[in-house]
Amino acid sequence: MNITEKAVHAALDPVVSNISLSQWEKQRMVQVAMASGRNKKRHRMFVFRRVLAVAAAAAFCFTTSMAVLASPALSDKLSKLSRQTLRYLSPVSVQSANNGISMEVLASMHDDNTIISYLSFTDTTGKNRLDQTMELSDILIDGEPFVITGEPMPQEDGSVVVRVQGLRDPVQAVGGKVTISVRTILSGAEVQPYTDTGITVGAIQRWNPQPNMSGTMPLQSSSCEIGSGKLNGLINLNMVQCLKVYGSYVDDNIPFMNFQNAGIVDGALHVLARRDPDQWYDAFSLALFNEKGEQIPEDVAQLNVGTALENQNPASNCPTETVEYVMSLPEDADLDALSLWYTTSTYQHCITGNWNVTFNVPDEKQATVFASCNESMNGWTLRSVAISPFGVEAVGDGALLENSLIPGICLYLKDGTVIERFSSAITSAAITSSAITSVQSDMDVEEDQISCKYYFDEPLDIRELDSVTVQGKLIWKR
Repeated sequence: MNITEKAVHAALDPVVSNISLSQWEKQRMVQVAMASGRNKKRHRMFVFRRVLAVAAAAAFCFTTSMAVLASPALSDKLSKLSRQTLRYLSPVSVQSANNGISMEVLASMHDDNTIISYLSFTDTTGKNRLDQTMELSDILIDGEPFVITGEPMPQEDGSVVVRVQGLRDPVQAVGGKVTISVRTILSGAEVQPYTDTGITVGAIQRWNPQPNMSGTMPLQSSSCEIGSGKLNGLINLNMVQCLKVYGSYVDDNIPFMNFQNAGIVDGALHVLARRDPDQWYDAFSLALFNEKGEQIPEDVAQLNVGTALENQNPASNCPTETVEYVMSLPEDADLDALSLWYTTSTYQHCITGNWNVTFNVPDEKQATVFASCNESMNGWTLRSVAISPFGVEAVGDGALLENSLIPGICLYLKDGTVIERFSSAITSAAITSSAITSVQSDMDVEEDQISCKYYFDEPLDIRELDSVTVQGKLIWKR
């Protein structure tokens, strides 16, 4: 049953409440899915952290409405959403149960390549294993792991509602179907803020002045927590050297990690560690701080190398037993003034299972604004921009290089509102042929079709759009 205008207007005026992202999601959203093979059609997707600056002013909105949907069950769980969101939602109500957890797709909305759904999770055992820290560590939409989740919303009945969004599979989209699957649910998270290990970079260099390296290794996945500079080029080309196992040390504060080597290589500090495969979900990060306790603004990368963990999705945050942490060092830095600090995220519950649902979506076209352009992005060229109620898609061709730009898109509304920051974005590169071109280097670079999708936290009424700019240049005016 579709939501009617009458039901929508029954909601009271909303009160804005911002979306925030958990530590796990911040890490997931900077993952890079490393491509394998050349000269064949394939897809690479990157989730860029730079567009996570702030949540849009119009985020989740709460009302005290008692009934905005005809179904009592949906009324209880979705009446807390804003009227603007409810206007676009269609009820779904399909379920999957496993290991004492029931997952239900409550409602969804979509455009040609984006699906946004609201999922409800219930612990049917009565053990209350779900809470506001719940994480979906390996959720897939149409088989793809590049899914963005919102802040969990606990309900009075003990269930938890989560907003998820991602790219639709073109083949399934033609058939009007969407598939969502989950294999791991984490909850009971505790975050240990950055803590000084008491170990300086100078002490590590004296302990191991000539680190023994294994040479370059293929990366299962990687993420950069700070910046996007000198490490990224090497990581994207699988050219980062990795340490060989040298010893074994377990810190009482981090029992799920076994440290095996550390040393300075090519101006960067490397730390090699092996995670406990039974506690792969507990996360650990390193960073460098100065004597004043200030974090050093240099690249920090986590490289997943070695043997893949059993049943782990290669694009998840923790797909391998072995992890190499790499921290760029400032030029001419006093190594004895740089200390190694760590932060952890641990979870009380790790519930594994197989929650899988496939549902039909309405065959409807959303109002969309299209604009053509021809803007250089350093290695690739932006050709077109499309704005739907759920986000902005920028499409072009060329090659994503280390210094390539991500389009700076700005939307101007009739009431004077300016939208230039988005809650999240997914950028994909799809190689459409075996064509090879040389761009800014002596190395061969493949010609890709580039697509950048920026998401809104709340649907935009396209009728309110007045103009659109890219890199400060006007490309569309009503």
